[in-house]
Order: sequence, then C-alpha cells, then structure tokens
Amino acid sequence: MENLFCNECNLSKQIPNLIAEELLGMENLSLIQKRYQQMKDGYNFTYPE
Repeated sequence: MENLFCNECNLSKQIPNLIAEELLGMENLSLIQKRYQQMKDGYNFTYPE
C-alpha cells in the first residue's frame, strides 16, 4: 500500500478550513490551502530532495 498525504477526500478541504476558522482566521485560508498543497506535493520526497 502506498502512503499518501491525506488521500483525495473531504479532509483535503476540511483541514485547511478548520485551521483557518479555529486558529489563523479565514483571511488566511488561501495561504493555508497553498501550504497544505506544498506539504502534499513534498510528502514522498527523499531527505536530499
């Protein structure tokens, strides 16, 4: 089984929304979504990458 950073599901949208609503404010939602995507993109990188 391949490890994935938050498989394509509702959590991909719910987690950034929750962070914005409860912690950082909705005005930061687009930044949180971009950062979350960066984390997904880099999840399977090796240490040197």
